[in-house]
Amino acid sequence: MERCSARRTRLGDPSRCPRCGCNLQRPQQAERAARRAIAAALTALARKRPEEALHHARHARRLKDGDAARLLGWYVRKSAETDPGDRAGGENRDAL
Repeated sequence: MERCSARRTRLGDPSRCPRCGCNLQRPQQAERAARRAIAAALTALARKRPEEALHHARHARRLKDGDAARLLGWYVRKSAETDPGDRAGGENRDAL
């Protein structure tokens, strides 16, 4: 987080806005959690678990609506639509 979410002021001390004094620790925590959720979504996608990847991408977007989470969610949904391959280990694909 480079700017105050309330005043859009550039931050020197990343935990407080110099203009309004707003405590920015919660938004920064949400931003870090969103980055972790995106990393978890990418890991799940690499392990061929699209449902889990979509869950993590949606969680990241709820935390911080950014381009990375939005694009990742779109990609997972599109790849699930176009890939009729084995996504459930072969047994019970309809249970997904």
